[in-house]
Amino acid sequence: WRVLLAVGSVRFLVVPAISVGVLLWLRASGLVPLPSDRYCMLALLLPAIAPPGQNLALLVQLLPSTSALTAPMSRLLLQLYALAVLPVTLWIAAVVSWL
Repeated sequence: WRVLLAVGSVRFLVVPAISVGVLLWLRASGLVPLPSDRYCMLALLLPAIAPPGQNLALLVQLLPSTSALTAPMSRLLLQLYALAVLPVTLWIAAVVSWL
């Protein structure tokens, strides 16, 4: 559970918060011309908000030295996807309503 909690908190709290901060800073500073449209900002933030991709399990399978980690990695990804339902919903609602 510690690994799930650590990965989940970084993936669903820290990374999206940093991404929102960077996008707001870029928009406020004018360094990068970002539109003020909320849905465009949502599209820019979706990669940071979404759970990790399934390609991680495939990459672990490629090397013989890491193929034993395939089952634990797949279990972790399944748990992360189940855990992602609430944070992803909250981040999308926050981005659409506040940005």
